[in-house]
Amino acid sequence: MKNIIVVGFDATDDAVKEVFAGTMSATVAQKPDAMGILAVQTAVKIVKGETVEKSIPVDLELITKDSAAAK
Repeated sequence: MKNIIVVGFDATDDAVKEVFAGTMSATVAQKPDAMGILAVQTAVKIVKGETVEKSIPVDLELITKDSAAAK
């Protein structure tokens, strides 16, 4: 039998529950608040004529059974 690792990329409440239950190995929590803040800050820079990076990454959080248990 092969081991299949299931990982999601939304960290919805249901996904986090499945990680804690052991059905999923992990899920990745995106940071929409941080994305919004960076988007507005970047838009302001553009309006002011400032140069901005072509790609602006936002930190993500990997949720595993260990991290889910800590919450």
